[in-house]
Amino acid sequence: MRLRRLAIVSAVLLGSTSAQAQTEAAIREAENRFNEGVELYTAGKIEEARLKYTQAHAVLKNSRTLWNLAVSEAFSKRPLEAIRHLREYLKLPSPNPVHVASARERYIPDLEKQTARVRVEAPGALKVSVDGEPLRDHDTILDVMPGVHRVEVTTPQGVERREASCGLGETVTVRVVVATTAQTKGDGDKTPTDDSPARWVVPTALGVAGLAAIGAGIGFRVAASGKGDEAETARHSQTCGGSAPSPECAKALSLAGDEQTDKNVATGLWITGGALAIGALVTYLVWPKSEARSAGAHVAPLRLGSGAVVLGRF
Repeated sequence: MRLRRLAIVSAVLLGSTSAQAQTEAAIREAENRFNEGVELYTAGKIEEARLKYTQAHAVLKNSRTLWNLAVSEAFSKRPLEAIRHLREYLKLPSPNPVHVASARERYIPDLEKQTARVRVEAPGALKVSVDGEPLRDHDTILDVMPGVHRVEVTTPQGVERREASCGLGETVTVRVVVATTAQTKGDGDKTPTDDSPARWVVPTALGVAGLAAIGAGIGFRVAASGKGDEAETARHSQTCGGSAPSPECAKALSLAGDEQTDKNVATGLWITGGALAIGALVTYLVWPKSEARSAGAHVAPLRLGSGAVVLGRF
């Protein structure tokens, strides 16, 4: 039994020593790759240096390899990889202050002009991914290349998929709001909908005002017709001529003027009434309709670019 235990302990020790030896060999090889990358970069062979830095960083994963990799990517026309690695570098516990300043003032501003960003704001309980890449922080900015990107939100009801279109240098904010059927808006954010009294009161008031104007127009038109008849009768009863017209002729002229005035007023009232009636119909048809929102996640983008702001579903 003692011999068996000794054999097991010896095997464990040998395995541990072998694994440590393999790790040390891998580190030495990675250091060699890094040094080769430095030499290639100095010689102006940026792409070849980038490959060496990639191999070195896969093993070493330290600030030195990350910085050199990011800079070589920036100069080998790989803006997306470069800006992501630079942001990762800024999050390190103790980055080089000179490199930090260079990243913030030089590299990142230039790379942001060559890329785009998707900002996702979502409750931490939801799983969100962009182009299949899971997001660890649900209130974060993900650098992407310009174009259309797929946003997926996993909810208790299933997976909702949306597309976000990003232009060069733009930031698209995707807000994920979990809504329920009982959700209501605050007092400062109320919008009348088709289930509110205002949807009926406003069109009804416009319609009543329109009908009243049309009715008044009819009344003025009838009065104008009566005055026209009186003026015609007065003209036929007397001969209106000469330098001193008779009182009947003067009355006829006055009635004719009143007739024309009433006709003009009637026309104006009809036009106003018709406009009010049309306004009532249009108001009823275009009034915001209430939206029955079921439980789930609703994704909405806020696009920021070139000074324009557009908010809506997508």
